Amino acid sequence: INIGLQSINRKELAILGRVHTEKDFYDTFKTSRKAGFKNIGVDIIYGIPSQTSDLLKRTLMEIIKLYPEHISAYSLTFEEGTYLKKLLDNGNLKRLNDDKIREFYKATIKMLESSGYKQYEISNFSRPEYECLHNLNYWNLKPYLGFGLGAHTFDGKKRAWNTKIFSHYFSMLDKNKFPTEGKEVLTEEQKKIEMIMLGLRKSEGISINNFKIRFGIKETDNFMKKVSKLNIGEKFFKITDDNIYLTVEGKLIMDELVLMLI
Repeated sequence: INIGLQSINRKELAILGRVHTEKDFYDTFKTSRKAGFKNIGVDIIYGIPSQTSDLLKRTLMEIIKLYPEHISAYSLTFEEGTYLKKLLDNGNLKRLNDDKIREFYKATIKMLESSGYKQYEISNFSRPEYECLHNLNYWNLKPYLGFGLGAHTFDGKKRAWNTKIFSHYFSMLDKNKFPTEGKEVLTEEQKKIEMIMLGLRKSEGISINNFKIRFGIKETDNFMKKVSKLNIGEKFFKITDDNIYLTVEGKLIMDELVLMLI
């Protein structure tokens, strides 16, 4: 079970438009344990307008005291069309600067790793043996089946997605047809982009040998040259015998690095 705490602070929760309280979180966590859940995840958000280092640390400390099996820490994004984005555009909210967000990300990693959590992906931390296998399946480009409105399916070569319209979905099922709205066969270029983009999300990074098996020596050499060109002083990448993975500094600008590698 996963609990969307986001913050322990009432003011921050109000900014996010969340109606739960600190007590609601504790009650939910304790009730989940009492009900027999042995694998509990908690989500937090950092980079909330007006957030301070002390407020973030308090949220993290309260979670660590409960010692859940999994913690996800996401940087706040302002999506177009959302209430938060409208407040930002109207000047009613002020976005934290990038330096502060970087500081919060590094502080989160330090606190969680010093408390026994392993960062296995850009935004995800777990106790040993409690990594999210569901998400790792996506990041490792393994096949998956999707059931429900708008769900995606991937067989390793092509991706398909279901209709999002309720009536169409069940109408097609009643006719013994798959409720597929569309599908695409991934090109080799798309597969390469996804392997780079999803592989670098993981703390273990990309297997150089697997990349070579999938895309050949020439593409691997081109990829390694791009990595070396960006990696002055090993600031953004670490390279071992078979893996390329991001440093903390690299994780902070992963999207920009990916764009320069694909």
